[in-house]
Amino acid sequence: MKTVQYNGWLCGNDSYPSKTAKKYKDKIDKEVFGFNRLAKIIADNEDGWEYIQQEFKLKGKKVNGLSLGRKAWDHYMIINGQKVLVEFDGSQHYKEVEQYLKDFRYTDAAEKLEYKVVRIPYFIQLDNKLIKYYFNFDLKNTIVEHTFLQGFRVNGKEEIPEFKNTLASEFRNTMHYESVLPTDYCIFGLQRFKKEIDSFLAAGLTSLVQDIKDSIIYRCKDYDWPTKYGLPDINWE
Repeated sequence: MKTVQYNGWLCGNDSYPSKTAKKYKDKIDKEVFGFNRLAKIIADNEDGWEYIQQEFKLKGKKVNGLSLGRKAWDHYMIINGQKVLVEFDGSQHYKEVEQYLKDFRYTDAAEKLEYKVVRIPYFIQLDNKLIKYYFNFDLKNTIVEHTFLQGFRVNGKEEIPEFKNTLASEFRNTMHYESVLPTDYCIFGLQRFKKEIDSFLAAGLTSLVQDIKDSIIYRCKDYDWPTKYGLPDINWE
């Protein structure tokens, strides 16, 4: 049994963010863990999970006038014979209407070509349960663990209060990343967030939803906001 424990938060790839990767490589290695690295480890240990390519393009493909060759998907995999495109969605996918609509068009087009599209939000850390949730795949030979807590956990400060006395107690936010909260989402982003919370609850992932809610409450404390201004008016239970 292979155990993979990552200590930074999960992101699309190990070079994120690309504009600072070269300059701050040592810090980024400590702060983020690329899905490319995780997916390749799983591929080495699991039958039915094949990692194909990063920055994959559907060259020469066009659906309803939309040229798919312009779009680089974060990852391309084959899982139990199903072609899977994986996107790690940063906050802009929730904040910007144009980005949201672009995501919808490309996802719809890829699905028409019989690809499964998996979009993983920036506030989610993958483990065995969530790999089952997103990919419908049971890890038999791999245990995936993370020390970074679920939810909106960066705050622009080096030390993150709620990490004290947890496995992530040594984490330091040396790049001073700040979380974008649902307060900043556009209407479509809020609708997406609500659907995601509803789906987590329907799948029995209640502790995950509580972690996400708690993280927003912590960020409200950081920013000296009344909690009611940070928490979306949605069903949390």
